[in-house]
Amino acid sequence: MKAYTISFDKVAYTSKPSGREVGTISNRLITKSIQYDILAHLCGEAGCSFSPAVFNGKRRRETYIEQQLIVLDFDSGIKFEVIKERAERYRLPILFAYKSFSWSEALSKFRVVFSLADAVEGALTGETVTAMFMQIFRECDSTCSDCSRMFFGGKGLLYLAEKPNEITLQDLQLAFRCSLCDTYDEKHYMAKVRQFYEKCGVKTERNVPLLENGQFVCTEKIPHEKKCRTREKSGTNRRRKQTRNFSWDALYECCQLFRQFADGTEYYYYPELFLLATNLINIEKGKAEFLRILNLPENAGHAAYHERNWRVILNLLRDEGYQPQSCADCPYASVCNHRKNLILTAKQGRSCIRTITEKEYCTLQEAEQSLAENFQAAMASQKNGIHLIIAQTGLGKTNTYLNYLKSADKRVLIAVPTHALKWEIVQKAQRMGITNIRCTPELPTLSDEITSQLKHNYNIGAGSVNLSVLREILSNMEPEHQDHAVLKTYLEELADVVNYEGHIVTTHERLLYFVKDEKPLCNHEVIIDEDILRTVFATETVSNEDIRQAMQCTDFKDTSKHRMQEILTTNGFRQYNVQETENTSLSKELLGQLEQISTNIIDMLSARYLCNHGESTTYIRQKPFYFQKVIVMSATANAQVYRMLLPKPVFEYRCKTAKYRGRLKLYPQYTFSRYSLYHDPEIKSYIDSLIGDSTVITFKAFEELFGTAYHFGAVEGLNCLEGKDIAVIGLPNVNDIVYKLYGMAAGVDPQSEELCPMKVQYHGYEFYANSYRNDRLRTIQLWMLESLLEQAVGRARLLRFDCEVKVFARFPIDQATVM
Repeated sequence: MKAYTISFDKVAYTSKPSGREVGTISNRLITKSIQYDILAHLCGEAGCSFSPAVFNGKRRRETYIEQQLIVLDFDSGIKFEVIKERAERYRLPILFAYKSFSWSEALSKFRVVFSLADAVEGALTGETVTAMFMQIFRECDSTCSDCSRMFFGGKGLLYLAEKPNEITLQDLQLAFRCSLCDTYDEKHYMAKVRQFYEKCGVKTERNVPLLENGQFVCTEKIPHEKKCRTREKSGTNRRRKQTRNFSWDALYECCQLFRQFADGTEYYYYPELFLLATNLINIEKGKAEFLRILNLPENAGHAAYHERNWRVILNLLRDEGYQPQSCADCPYASVCNHRKNLILTAKQGRSCIRTITEKEYCTLQEAEQSLAENFQAAMASQKNGIHLIIAQTGLGKTNTYLNYLKSADKRVLIAVPTHALKWEIVQKAQRMGITNIRCTPELPTLSDEITSQLKHNYNIGAGSVNLSVLREILSNMEPEHQDHAVLKTYLEELADVVNYEGHIVTTHERLLYFVKDEKPLCNHEVIIDEDILRTVFATETVSNEDIRQAMQCTDFKDTSKHRMQEILTTNGFRQYNVQETENTSLSKELLGQLEQISTNIIDMLSARYLCNHGESTTYIRQKPFYFQKVIVMSATANAQVYRMLLPKPVFEYRCKTAKYRGRLKLYPQYTFSRYSLYHDPEIKSYIDSLIGDSTVITFKAFEELFGTAYHFGAVEGLNCLEGKDIAVIGLPNVNDIVYKLYGMAAGVDPQSEELCPMKVQYHGYEFYANSYRNDRLRTIQLWMLESLLEQAVGRARLLRFDCEVKVFARFPIDQATVM
């Protein structure tokens, strides 16, 4: 229950105190926070005295600190019902009201208490706010203007609100101006507004009082230079820039609230009219359009449209710089495809993200059950092919397959994205009582010479020879050598795992190094944790200078040299048939001749899809995908892309989606591309103002800029950020060449496709993007973007933790609130 801090005397009275008692009560006042309903009964029924303000010492104007309650005393005999009706007219909800000690049926005497949304500080603001209430309720006692006034209790409640409906300063100013207009007419009321603020000593601009930190600025104490800074700092009292070239037809078409207002087919009350007003004043000629519709013959019978002076209300909303009220407050919000407000809904710019398919969400328990059932169905299936289980990040995929291992009568080979996750899963399995499980060993730290040799082989595409290289190094190594023991252990563990009869855990990369008839692939069912497609279709870039040097190697076949010559002399994209590719024989002599080369020449010679783009050549290093049947469990796998790229049957199991426990916010105001982050300091400042202490995931090149160690493409399977607030910064587009190489693998002609700005639809959303007209190529691009963003968002585990993720990208994320 809401509590308010006041100056309070706990001594109860049954009649009005007088004489010395008044001073005694004043001296007994203490600062106390009291629930509003209890305060109403203590003052209105028990007869306790109070002051709505709190003081630094004795109750004086000079010691006034602040107040959140405003109290008006009515002794003239006016009926409470009249005051209540006026309060409702000007939307100034009463908190409670009680009868004064001197109340009688013949002469009504009572006090009315209002609550402000925020405490007002300083005597100037306190007395000005009270004076505004007194102007609206002119029948009140003039002594109410004293900000240090004390009020006695009473002998019965007249009214008590079910809950506090607090009044903002803007609400009060609106009511104040409307009241003056009703009293002095439209031609003369603005002079009264000016006179009022001058009398109170409050500085104004365009007849609107200046505010600093939510408090009125004094006329006498603010120098000219400071008042200008104050206005900028407060962000209020400024007319907002209006939207120009606006289409009223578009608003009529897409907004049910406006359409029924314009047609006169629905009778709206003040909240709906206010929502419309705050939006229309921010559109060029919007005020005139609002008033035109309001006065249509169709609306003549709608009393709520004419009981208030909407011309005055619109002027004040405009002068105060009111922002367009959110569509979330609209009665049709749940059935309308809207954006943040009416203006953005009708004038959908490049930042617009519109929901076109409403999604249903279930409980976490229902989603977990759905995952378990889909997993059981996939494992029981006798059909060969790729069985894709699409399940949210954090839903429990690891637990699902580990529980299966407990009673499985088949051996299982599990592949995960990283070495760290591999070890984590083995340890978790062992804690669950699964003892027949091992993981492939990770290459140990060896001397610089050996490490350098292995790294070079890997870089040039000769990683497949590293195992035989290590065996040869070990056979020639003295037992006393520093690397002997760890290298011997590594090779033995690797051999043992390959022949292991239990369950095996490995990485995506290592899984694809198993040859077709190797024992683990023959004897184990295969479960792949997270999407493996980008590992199967990895892209590599080779320096064209390295290609020229490689052509000088005598141990390359003539066909390989011919291919290198073709690549160097053909700019753009090139495709080879399977018959035109060959596996290079990696002899010691050839490896020796490639010592001065640092990029992956070897795999380029067997690649089917390449692009020479000047200084370098990029290609797809497609790895074999031998598996007869494989289970892929992922939040980001796309069945359509799998079908395009792999010549195997694809079976999709889509799990139910649970509502996030945490909060996901999307900020699409900028593109947040690498270029914009680098060249536009305003965007960096915008991000900094919103992310606070959140851990950042962004582009690798911007890690230092945002003080982070996490970047796109390197967070898959990461668990150390679960439950933490995260800021995902940037739209992780890859090079256009990469998209087109994937497109070539999917049968798309890359020469006929170029990126262009367009409106796209994807997974139930409509938005603008630089994308491709070709459906296949566009799907590949959007899948890559979605998977990188979702993997970053998923690190927080919003499904199970009450944390917050903010995404700065112009791309829809499921369950995100568009800010």
